[in-house]
Amino acid sequence: MPSKILIIKPSSLGDVVHTLPAVAAIRDANPDAEITWVINPEWAPLLRGNRDIDHVHLFPRGEFRGFGAPARLLPWIRETRRLRPDVALDFQGLFRSALIARISGAKQFWE
Repeated sequence: MPSKILIIKPSSLGDVVHTLPAVAAIRDANPDAEITWVINPEWAPLLRGNRDIDHVHLFPRGEFRGFGAPARLLPWIRETRRLRPDVALDFQGLFRSALIARISGAKQFWE
């Protein structure tokens, strides 16, 4: 059983809401796991108080555009690399979310 699980579903209000039951099932199957969700800041309040999620890792996508973006992106990459989950579950299915999973250093990656 994985002890650290990373949920990658950063955007789209409806998609985040539709992912909540899957995360509840993951929690039921892994009650002792540490579950972290990568999400855009504007959707993070949807996860506040959710007993199935231990940590929220913000993906401030808007900050990674324009001049100076690399300087803002590098600290986020360093922070994401420290997550080191046993498994990353990509509920987004995009190149960006696959890249987040790889950056996290996940031992396994499921899409």
